Amino acid sequence: MTNKIELPKLEEEILKKMWFSCSQLAANALSEMINRKVLVSLPLIKILRLNEVPRLLNPEEISITIFFIKIKNNMNGVILLSSPLKHILKMADIFLKKEMGYFKDLSDENLPVLKELSNILCGYFIDAFQKLFNKKYSLSEPYLSVNPFRVIEEFEFDHVYIEDIYGLVFATTIKIPEEKIEQKIVLVIRSDYVKNLLDMLSEKVKLEIT
Repeated sequence: MTNKIELPKLEEEILKKMWFSCSQLAANALSEMINRKVLVSLPLIKILRLNEVPRLLNPEEISITIFFIKIKNNMNGVILLSSPLKHILKMADIFLKKEMGYFKDLSDENLPVLKELSNILCGYFIDAFQKLFNKKYSLSEPYLSVNPFRVIEEFEFDHVYIEDIYGLVFATTIKIPEEKIEQKIVLVIRSDYVKNLLDMLSEKVKLEIT
């Protein structure tokens, strides 16, 4: 099955500005929470086969940690936070006010705060979509995975390694230079919703022009 879609230039620019804006808001909020400088990379927006998504999640890193939240109600999508395990454990050290290197693994002590961090950061991105499209989206609880190739099977996007399924993918990287922490934030929207999204965006552009 092939369901490749095209991303018109004007709509791409609008989405890119929105994505960068909410990435910056999320970075600023995180900076205030941890009292450290937080930087964001330039946004990536691209149509990809869904089975290519694991490459964005740093699959070369053996000990990768992925928190993902499913987006429901008006969108068939998912948002992910992906980090090498040592980076996410540093985040746990910071938030739980431990000395750096205190946590050696995920545990009942640090998982709740890491899931809450995922909720907070993802909220900025979902809020931006809600404002842009005047739609209300509901979110699942954060799920945890340590396998980037297996995790996309859990998105309920069908047989992504068998069928030729495409999606609209947004990505950015949040960096905390002082602690040498990097975390990728990736939003994936399945193609069957993307056409609807682009139609809404085109209509919004027409209304603004007129």
